[in-house]
Amino acid sequence: MRRWNRAAAATGMALMAFATGAAVSPSGALAATMRQAVADAPPDSAAFEHDPALFTILAMEPGPSQVEALDAYNARAMFEIGDTLAAIAEDPAVHPLLRANAALLIGRRHDLGHFLILRPLLDAEDVRIRLAVVAAAGEYMPVLEDQTLSVLRTALNDAEPAVQVRAMEAISDRDPDALRAYVRRGPPEQLASVAEGLIRVAEQRGAPLVPDATGAMHKTGSAGDRLAYTPVSRWPGQDLSAGRLELETAAGTHVVLGDSVEVVRNVVPAFFSNDGAQIVFENARMIRVHDIATATTRVVGPGIAPRPLPFTDRFTYAVTTDHAPVKTGGQAQLEYVLYSLPFAAKALAVPADSIGTISTISSFGVSGGASPVRWMRIIEDAGIFSLRSDSMDPVPLPDPFREAGG
Repeated sequence: MRRWNRAAAATGMALMAFATGAAVSPSGALAATMRQAVADAPPDSAAFEHDPALFTILAMEPGPSQVEALDAYNARAMFEIGDTLAAIAEDPAVHPLLRANAALLIGRRHDLGHFLILRPLLDAEDVRIRLAVVAAAGEYMPVLEDQTLSVLRTALNDAEPAVQVRAMEAISDRDPDALRAYVRRGPPEQLASVAEGLIRVAEQRGAPLVPDATGAMHKTGSAGDRLAYTPVSRWPGQDLSAGRLELETAAGTHVVLGDSVEVVRNVVPAFFSNDGAQIVFENARMIRVHDIATATTRVVGPGIAPRPLPFTDRFTYAVTTDHAPVKTGGQAQLEYVLYSLPFAAKALAVPADSIGTISTISSFGVSGGASPVRWMRIIEDAGIFSLRSDSMDPVPLPDPFREAGG
């Protein structure tokens, strides 16, 4: 049985609740749409030109039971079922419910050979098919990210708000630029709020910010506090700057957090805790934590690239090892230990936990030779969070649901 994504399900429920006022996930909304279709105009098995057993499977409600039934059917069949599913999904003479479920099952089987049929199906008149296509495309994200995002960007232009919401759920925090473009098009307020929330999640997990004409960048926490970065030194063409980090609290106070903050590729190394009460940031290559309520800052120690860990009260950061970088041919091999600490830990009272190691390569002609660790992002796939960047293997992070006993 395939593993169903707990994190995506939670994200989906929040999205649909936010966008429609109903506590139903887009996946649940899709199933509800299919049920309504059966009630309105049930498909006729006599008009189905394929195996009646396959008709029964395609008429089922989407979910794990349907996938298991198809897997069992495919194991008994003397042919690969993917071609048949593709033919059904593309056939305008087939009932829309069956076409939608065929498209959905192509995705849930991770059928790479038929991924390309999905985009044309976004032109289908029946919204059930378009919803299923978006859900199916999202299943390919771990293996065909660029192609999947291209399909989902197209779905964001759909005239049906439900398809737009489903596309946003699938995009999640992977493509904040696509979501920013969506917001600029002026969607309904509730849908714009969903997109803006996902943009904030992406930024919270290390996605680049958008600078203004002066290079200044800012982000806002859940409590309305605002972080502002102002570059003082810039290196044109290198995606590098160094400057000042300031906090503007919702109460109106102003605090300069640091004046030696290094920014690469518009990733400002400063992040709110998940409850918005504290900020972890890097200044002069030292990790620091600022408590907003008490206006106090503690020094954690040497390190770079802090990131808050999703769904926890902890953050992670990277510390270079004692090994000198190995430099060859305009590149340098860099090694780090990844540590984790609670935001609320007192200085020296709680030792940092080592949660992994990073090996990466910097290139002197890329971003001024900066370490790819500086622009790494937290990415979630199949319920597993990991740190990712160029020239480094994904680094798995502790499971926040297991840590919380979920």
